[in-house]
Amino acid sequence: MNADWVTQLAPERAPPAPPWWPPAMGWWFLAALILIGIASGIVWWKYSGRRQRRRVQRAALAELERIRSLSEASQPPAIQHLMRRYALTLYGAGAVASLSGEAWLRFVASHGGEAFAEPDGRKFLAAAYGKDAAQPQWFRAAEAFIRHARPTTEAP
Repeated sequence: MNADWVTQLAPERAPPAPPWWPPAMGWWFLAALILIGIASGIVWWKYSGRRQRRRVQRAALAELERIRSLSEASQPPAIQHLMRRYALTLYGAGAVASLSGEAWLRFVASHGGEAFAEPDGRKFLAAAYGKDAAQPQWFRAAEAFIRHARPTTEAP
């Protein structure tokens, strides 16, 4: 064996750097997991709001049924308070808390309670403040408001 054998070897060469594209299989797997996580988060976020709104709606309708069993004199104020609480829950204090009188009636009529428009709405407000007895159409109108009111930020 020759002592000079080391010089006869080929020169050192490093392998080429791995290309940045296409990424290794692990990166594809991680990207797929991230996309699935984002998509499921969006779906959950979208439908959890609707589920919460339906839960509040069912509770409001149950409360409306309970109000039917009250005396006729106490029904209009109870309906008024229920509708106001429901609107505050659905639309927030900024949109509802300052409304009163005609502005409140316009708001209710534009959000599903069309029966509370001009003449019937005024009678309802008068009754809600102790000046008249309840009328059956107010229950139907309140139920229509509860069923048809939708937050303006939610897609149909």
